[in-house]
Amino acid sequence: MLLAVAAQWCRTHRQGVFPPSLIACARTSVRAAADWGRRGPQHVLLGEVLADNGLNAILKTHGFTAPQGALRRLRTLYIENAMLPIMRFLHPRPPPVPSRPSPDIARNSPCPCGSGKKFKKCCMGLVPAVAPPPPPPAEPPARVIREETLTIAALRRMQSHELARLDARRVPAKLHPVLVNFLFIGNELEAGVRVFETVGIHEAIREHWDDAIGYATSAGRADLIRRLLQIPGAPADREEELPGDAQLIVSGLIDMPVFGILENVARKTLVTDDIDDLIAIPEALLPHRSPALGILVARGILPLTDGLTRSLLLQSILEARDTLMLPPDDPAEDWIDALDAAGDDVDVDGGEELAEVRARWEEERAKVQNLQGMVRALETQLRETDAGSAKAPAGPGDAALRTEMNIKLRQLHAEIKERNAERRDLRAKLARAQSENEALRSRAAGSAADADHEAPDSIEESLLAEDVAAGPQPVRVPVFPKDFAASVASLPKAVVGAALRLVGRLAAGDVAAFHGARHLERNRIVMRQRVGLQHRLLFRTTADSLLVIALIRRQDMDRTIKNLP
Repeated sequence: MLLAVAAQWCRTHRQGVFPPSLIACARTSVRAAADWGRRGPQHVLLGEVLADNGLNAILKTHGFTAPQGALRRLRTLYIENAMLPIMRFLHPRPPPVPSRPSPDIARNSPCPCGSGKKFKKCCMGLVPAVAPPPPPPAEPPARVIREETLTIAALRRMQSHELARLDARRVPAKLHPVLVNFLFIGNELEAGVRVFETVGIHEAIREHWDDAIGYATSAGRADLIRRLLQIPGAPADREEELPGDAQLIVSGLIDMPVFGILENVARKTLVTDDIDDLIAIPEALLPHRSPALGILVARGILPLTDGLTRSLLLQSILEARDTLMLPPDDPAEDWIDALDAAGDDVDVDGGEELAEVRARWEEERAKVQNLQGMVRALETQLRETDAGSAKAPAGPGDAALRTEMNIKLRQLHAEIKERNAERRDLRAKLARAQSENEALRSRAAGSAADADHEAPDSIEESLLAEDVAAGPQPVRVPVFPKDFAASVASLPKAVVGAALRLVGRLAAGDVAAFHGARHLERNRIVMRQRVGLQHRLLFRTTADSLLVIALIRRQDMDRTIKNLP
């Protein structure tokens, strides 16, 4: 509710202008509440006060609701009452009282108040006797703390500024871990680092040194990180041994103009959401001096691209991996293949060519995986041979064996490189075949619409009733029909996997998983949810169970619904 109080104060005293950090904190708070299942009316009230479209979209997605009566009570109970003591400090001060004229003004001089009268006939009698200013209030005596007698309970009762004044040398060593933790949590970073500098890095606080680096990194304090590195006995004494984020802070790279330029380009991309702007960032990084950074950026963009662009971008990733001498396979390939496979389930002319190209690509992939397994086994054998040679003198036979294995290893790497080149050619062909298949699919759908005078979407729409009501959902046990495995055997594995993940989210009560679900017109207790573009999941719910009915193709919905009991 503190966020709502702050938002209401901004609305009243800052003409409704909110700090960006306030809106960001509000969104984070609502997401965290949704993850923990704590959907209270105070979050709805926060969205109402802030009136932020993004926050309200999060509230709607996660099923936050509250009646207006509860919101009115919360507004009175929390915001208005909670703001009363705060406003004593934040309310604008009263206007200053005009100063009195000085008593040493001559009696016949014009009055300084501007009335035009003489001073003796105007304000002379209003001038009070000059009194000495009141003495400043005496500060309360500082509490005397004996560090030698401190306990954990006493440390917990102390304020952070009191902890910062403690002499760490006199605090018992067993309390040093508690002391540094409380200092960092209380944002007394300087004092926390001073504890390490004062008592050194002994066994009790050695493991907390990494935490100190983390707090200093989060605060962007390169000076504190350097001080921690210079302490004798530090787990790391060189910048190169620090975590990546700490290295960026200490080196100052994060403040260089190039990062500012990159941030501006990324911000523009987020605003426009243009796919060309998205791809421009990794395309600039991958082939030049930052291929590793380009790989990480490209991985995040891949799911947002279409089939052909996705394949070309993945090819750039694989080429960058070759430049860095990394293993040739990238983890992104697996889920890209799953995305591509999910769209290859429409039987139109040209689908045979697509299936043939995919089969050849899968064959080449299996060959590469087999070669990689041979490389791993050979490398393990080489390591074992080298370890044995370190313990006992190597004979001429061992040297010949190592030479033979190294030659074999180079041959395998060359063959893998050749196979990867073939795979990339096949991937390009696969992308072109997918694009052609998509075009054929669109033409086939258009022809069917002209013939039947009704689009497939319209047919499906006629079978559906209202949306499933949004709101909190309980946790349910998923129940599958006995023949479910057999019924989905002919469907793409990627589609089945996506459907099973959806069932898991529905059973867990994830409100977002119910978004877009519709009741059937013919049988209102049965619900339909999309699984990709071409598949549908039919299910119904009870108080404690989620009953899966079928996973079907979209074009089979009419026939399946007619056969439902």
